[in-house]
Amino acid sequence: MLAEVGIGLTLLAGGGWWALRAWRRREDDLLDAMRARKYGFGRLAPLRSMDDDLPTVSLGLAVLGPLFADLDETRQQERLDREARRRLEAMNLRLNPPHLDAEDDERNNSVPEAPSLDALVAIALKERNHHITEVNQGMERHARGAVFEENVGLGVRVEEVDVDDTTIEDRVAREGGAAGQVQISLAWEDRNDLDLHVYAPSGERIYFNNRRSACGGVLDVDMNAQPTSSTPVENVVWASDAPSGTYRVGVHFYRHHRRRGTSTTSEFTLRTTVFGEVAQFSGTLKHGDPMQLVTSFTLPDIEEE
Repeated sequence: MLAEVGIGLTLLAGGGWWALRAWRRREDDLLDAMRARKYGFGRLAPLRSMDDDLPTVSLGLAVLGPLFADLDETRQQERLDREARRRLEAMNLRLNPPHLDAEDDERNNSVPEAPSLDALVAIALKERNHHITEVNQGMERHARGAVFEENVGLGVRVEEVDVDDTTIEDRVAREGGAAGQVQISLAWEDRNDLDLHVYAPSGERIYFNNRRSACGGVLDVDMNAQPTSSTPVENVVWASDAPSGTYRVGVHFYRHHRRRGTSTTSEFTLRTTVFGEVAQFSGTLKHGDPMQLVTSFTLPDIEEE
């Protein structure tokens, strides 16, 4: 008898698990379809019937703001431009671009056709060319003999370096950080949590969840996971034996801390020191923005120097 009860309970629990899994998969499909209808791009999952038992959050996505197909041409283009910039930054950082799946579009005529990745990148490349022209003069001011080539992210400003301004260096020293052959430091002026991400030539990403790379890079200062400082800094350094290859540097607005004088927008300054030669960049991020490519630079092999 007890054995039969045990088997019954096991079957009941298994059935409940499968029912919950099916419900979550159904909800994911609905969310995907609603995002596609609203934004005009994304994974195009089939939109099933929307009945009264759908979660409130799912219904909210369907009615929150105008759908892509309902916008005028100017506002549609603005949305596509924003998505193009996001995807290009992801490609520059060698992140996986968002997945586009147009196969389901044939099964769901209510979802507008998603723009192709090539078209989005073409838009962003055009904007990047304009941006490179605008910042070229600033880049020439800090041209570095140790660097083979350098790029600057969209919306990032190249600053003239004031060698007498040791604010960032003083913050790094205050937190016990180190200097080295290659040093990348991020500073900002509020209690938000911004994160420094450095993609090493090895392909490893150095950030708060992977502080030390096999190729010698170390994140030795990471601040404001809790809103502890209004003068924070983060620091990634190769003390010696910095590898040749391309370094890509990104900044992400990870968390907005609700404190006096701290808003959902943060301005940052990033300073790179490569074998004693310094470059400085600045930019602005809003909470919810994708990771911002700030700069990338390449150290040549010794034979190429």
